[in-house]
Amino acid sequence: LLEELRSKAVSELVEEGVEAGQVSIRLRRLFLRLEGQESAIEVDATAGAAPREAFAKAYRRLFGYDPGARRIEVESIRVVACGPSGQQPRSANGPARSSRESRSKPFFDAETAKWTEVPILERREMSQETVVDGPLLIAEDHSVTVVELGWAASCDEFGDLRLVRGGE
Repeated sequence: LLEELRSKAVSELVEEGVEAGQVSIRLRRLFLRLEGQESAIEVDATAGAAPREAFAKAYRRLFGYDPGARRIEVESIRVVACGPSGQQPRSANGPARSSRESRSKPFFDAETAKWTEVPILERREMSQETVVDGPLLIAEDHSVTVVELGWAASCDEFGDLRLVRGGE
């Protein structure tokens, strides 16, 4: 199962454009428990490690006694794969200013205690030259960054988002 998950993780990163040779497996974990127990113990599942021995060691550390010969069951398995670190400069291609007026969303302004419409900018639209002033929301696949009034957002040469308070 670990190998199957490793292979699937690599395949998914390759589908996202990462070269197979650049994919590394960051961790392999087994979540094991004694049969009938509710809570699992996380153990490292790197090559060569015996899961039963790793579980027994972790069990003794947590509970102070050996689990004995009771059956151990796998509750879940986790494999984390990653591509290169991303410390390569982003392409400077793209608009110098973004079309941030394309969407807006009601947003609660804590300072005025009122709802206000703020623009939503898609992060993928930002290039290194893009500088936007708050208030606005910067949307990504798995997060949203709030840029408050008096703050500006930009991207550095590595594509990292940088927020600066007015004039700093």
